[in-house]
Parts: sequence; structure tokens; C-alpha cells
Amino acid sequence: MEKTTPRRFLRGRKRGSMMKKRFFSLLLCLCMVLALCPVTAFAEGESREPITEISIEIQSPIIGETLAGGWSMSSNPVSTIGTTIAWMQILKTDYTGGEDDPWQLVWGFTPTCSEDYYYMLVCNVKIYERFVGTYFIPDDIDATINGKKCDIEVAADGNSCTMTYLFEAKTPQPISSIDFSLEEPALGKTPDYNVMITADSPQYSLEPYWDIGWYKLPKNLSPDLDNTAWEEMGEDEVFTEGYYYAAGIWFYANDTHYFNANTLLKLNGKAGRNPDYLEDDASSYFAGLITIFDPLETDYYTVTASFSVTVEPFDRGEPGETTFELETVNGRGEPVEFDGVKVTASVTTDGAGTYPSTMSISGSIEDLRDMLSEGVYVRQVNEGKANWNYDDGVWALFLKEGIVALDADDDAAPAYSILIFPTILEETENGEYYEVDWDAGSFSQMSFINTYASNQTHIRAEDLSDEDESTKQAGGNSSSGDKSNPQTGDGNGLALCAALIAVSAAGMATARLSGKRGKNGRAK
Repeated sequence: MEKTTPRRFLRGRKRGSMMKKRFFSLLLCLCMVLALCPVTAFAEGESREPITEISIEIQSPIIGETLAGGWSMSSNPVSTIGTTIAWMQILKTDYTGGEDDPWQLVWGFTPTCSEDYYYMLVCNVKIYERFVGTYFIPDDIDATINGKKCDIEVAADGNSCTMTYLFEAKTPQPISSIDFSLEEPALGKTPDYNVMITADSPQYSLEPYWDIGWYKLPKNLSPDLDNTAWEEMGEDEVFTEGYYYAAGIWFYANDTHYFNANTLLKLNGKAGRNPDYLEDDASSYFAGLITIFDPLETDYYTVTASFSVTVEPFDRGEPGETTFELETVNGRGEPVEFDGVKVTASVTTDGAGTYPSTMSISGSIEDLRDMLSEGVYVRQVNEGKANWNYDDGVWALFLKEGIVALDADDDAAPAYSILIFPTILEETENGEYYEVDWDAGSFSQMSFINTYASNQTHIRAEDLSDEDESTKQAGGNSSSGDKSNPQTGDGNGLALCAALIAVSAAGMATARLSGKRGKNGRAK
């Protein structure tokens, strides 16, 4: 006889099945929560902004002095972190650089430093509580102590770090001399505040900051640096006649160097007076006027660059008297001019032939250096005169400085001249620009070939040269042959004429070598 399953058993089976479903449902939910945890944590970390820089400045250990207890700290963003410091020391004979080295904590900063010990600065840095959750310290943070990279260990949560740096106590050294360099006063110009400074015992023995001021004194008063009538100038005030001028410079020695009565100051190579300093302060500063300037005594120089313009008639037309001028441009062919410098460059032609001339550049040596030390480009001014095709060649000029004796009885005096180099027109994805053709060497003159055609329609397509324009020297000259008198091949005039017509819609080529304060660089 067939047996029936008790109803109670059936209810039990159903209840067990439901329990399994609930169990798997709970397990699935738990897995989803666990899977979301890393994503949530990652999102929280990304929401914080990194602190990108921590810099701590403290006096280095000095033999015979106590360890510094004061310091300064900066960060980016500012005022987001704080720190406490501690000093540790170890005998040099016990130091191996290992984790088991017997470092000793220095209490109260009271022991005097000795040459027998190494000293370690330990900085415990923490983000301020109010910024926790807003900022974090990354492992690759730019951390420095006294401007030098230090060891750093960042906590896992990014809220704190430990910075350490190993010092060796030093004996302060005297600074023997300091040489300042700046642009000297010139009538009509404003003061130069971009002072350059070097120290020779040793180099970089000065703190990396200083200040400078300019002062004036009426010429009816004694030009004495100690005169109390010196008056400070405004930054936008110009140098004028009727005044003496002097530069006052304030600066500090670092904690391992000091000034004394033998420290010599120089400005632009000229010896100045001995500095003011505090004898009882090893890290003293000097402040004072160094050298007196008289703008009327500024030396002006004229340098020249030879050039020639060759006129080649294209047809039977005969060009009459025509004047051509040169202009200064930057590396992209944009006209530029330079403050304090006068440039003249023109030549008048009358018919076919080659006409020599000279480009004259005049100014103080500072202005000439500003213009020519890194080079300037020169080309013809294209005035668009009827029936003329202008040579668009570009040349590069550089200032050459040397020492020559004027005669047997004279002291050596500086001599200045111009170096002339051809250029190459380069094409890049960022446009065209001129490069100096150093391989071609320097030339004795710039040369330009202008073509005159009384009837422009006479120029034929077959007159075009097969020369690759992308590799042609932009100076308009071949580097082969006698560089003392550079010449262009007989067919190049026609090729240049036709090529200029072909690219006339594109305009003048652009360039790269940077000029300063560019407006209109035409030579007058």
C-alpha cells in the first residue's frame, strides 16, 4: 500500500528551503558590501587634496655653539601643518648608517656642538586637526631642510610624516669677496633691480635672498657714500642729469660663513667700499651704498656689420635710383627694436650692380649686450616697391668681445665687433622659424640680391630653380666658396625672384630667435 508523506514533514521541507534562500540572499548582500569597501576608501582618498611642499629652515650646527631650538616652516598650501623637532647625536666613530646605530637624544639643545659628532634633525610633521580629511601628505612630496632634500617617512593614513636630515658641525668661514652685477645707470632709463651676485670663498656662501635700492644725490653736494643727503629713488623714476647715483644692497651670510673687515665688494668688476657688518654676529648682514655712478660718464660704443645689395635686372628694364633699408627681427620674422640702441642701415642703388654699405649699431655696452649677446636677426625691409622682388634672406648677428691694446703705452681696452652668420629656414608643426647655420661659419658681410623686372609677366615657370627651398640657406648665400666675399650662383637671382612670387600670398617667413621689447625694428 502506498504511503503518504506527513503534512508536517512537507511543511518542514518548505521551511528549510526558504531558510536556504534567505541565507544565500544575506551572503550575496554581504559580498556586495565588501566589494564596495575598497571603492569607497579609494574615493575618500581621492577627495583629499595633496600637500605638495614642506620646507623647514633651521641654523646648521656650528662647532662651539649650542644646537638651534628655533626654526621656520612653510608648506603648500600654507598653514596646513605643524611640526615639533628633536636633535639626536652620534659619535662619528660609531656611525655606520644602519638601523642599529646608537643615536642619542639631545635634551634641551644645551650641549655645544663638536667636530666629533654627527647631528640628526628629526621633524615630526602633522596635518592640523581641522584639515584632516581635507589634505593629505603624499609619499612623493617635495620635502626639504635648509633647501636640501631630506629623508621622509609618510604615515599610512597620510596625516603625518617624519623628516630627518644628517648634519656635520662646521666652523664658520670668512667671505673674502662678493661681486655684484647689474645694469649701470643711463640717462632716461629706470633703475635695474635684477642684481646678480656671486661669492668666491666658497661659491654659494650667501643666503639666497637679498634686497637692493637705488639712491640719488644732487651734484652740488659732495659725492661721498657716507653723505646723509642720499635720497631713495622710485622704481619707475628715470636717471637724469644733475645727480650722482648709487646702489645700496642688503644681504645675509648663511650660518656657516661670516663677513669681516677684509671682505671686498665689487660692482660690475669695480672695487667698492668695504661693507658695513656686525662684528658680534657670525651671520651678520651688510647694508650700504657701494659705488657712485654718473650717467654722463656712460661709455657708448658703435659696432658695425658690412652688407651689400646686388641689383639684377630681370629683363631689359633699367631700375633707377632706389634706397633699400635693413631691419632687426626675431626668430619668427617679427620686427623688434631695443631700448637705448640706435640702428642705421641703408644703401642707395642706381642700376645694375653690387652696392656695399654698413649697418651701424650704437649704445652703451649693457644695451649692446642685451641686444646682441644672444643674437638678433636682420633682413631687408620689404616696402613693396613696384617691379621689385626683394631678397628675403635673413642673417644672424652676435656681439664679439675681446681685449686689445690701443698702443704700447696704453692699458688694455675692451674691443667690440659683430659676428655674422647665415641662417636656415626650418619648418615645424608649430610654424616656420630661423636657425643659425653654425656649420657654415661666420661671414664678413651680409649680402642681398634684389631683382628688377619692368614687366612682371615676363617671369616664366621654367625659370624656377629645382633647388629644395626647405633646405636652402635663409641668408641667401651658399656656404661654399670664399666666405670673405660670399657670392650666389648666376641662376639664383631668377630662382629667388620666381620663388618670391610663388610664396607672396604666404607673406614673409617667420622665425625664432627672440628679440626684446618688439615694436618696429626698422633701421632709421
